[in-house]
Amino acid sequence: MTSPGDPPLRAEVRAGLLVGLGCAVAGVVVGVAWRFVVPLAVLEKEATGVVQVGGAETEVAADGWFAVCAALAGVVAALAAVLLLRSGRLGALVGLAAGGLVGALVAWRVGLLLSPPEIAASAKEVRVGDTFEGPLRLSALGVLLAWPTAAVITFFAVVAGLDVESPGADRTDHLPEPAGHVPHPGEPAAAPVAAERSWLSPGAPPEPPAPR
Repeated sequence: MTSPGDPPLRAEVRAGLLVGLGCAVAGVVVGVAWRFVVPLAVLEKEATGVVQVGGAETEVAADGWFAVCAALAGVVAALAAVLLLRSGRLGALVGLAAGGLVGALVAWRVGLLLSPPEIAASAKEVRVGDTFEGPLRLSALGVLLAWPTAAVITFFAVVAGLDVESPGADRTDHLPEPAGHVPHPGEPAAAPVAAERSWLSPGAPPEPPAPR
């Protein structure tokens, strides 16, 4: 967690490294989740070879589930970066973009490591007529961008929302009371109009009083 007293450049670099490292570590968790939520292809060994049981939608499901897991990880990473880091927003943004891509690559490789072996190796271990699960594959590599894309979009959305909701200076106290307003007992008197114009434009000279 960065400290507000850190120099600006140091805070940015530290925030970027923390976010990037966190995304890379989270990639291991995302890879494990992807491996166990995606349905694997069911294959059957026949005398003439190996055939797939059912449709070929498992490849599409593998890509879709990876995009979902990666996008959720990007959203969580962006929320954590905005809420936990008190400074270094630019560094956090760079860390989310670069670290998100690294985390997606880590998740992809971890999922492949936990995947069943290749079809030829699995077919040697079963008898004719038996079924086995096929390997986990990622056919559309473009889904690797789901993590950094979701992280960057969420980061901008949350930061914009916090900036809008952050309370600013209440300038209504400096405005003159409307005409005909009768102050209650104990209520402070309204500031003169000349003082209000001086607050709006400190360098402008006050206007002369109106002739009686």
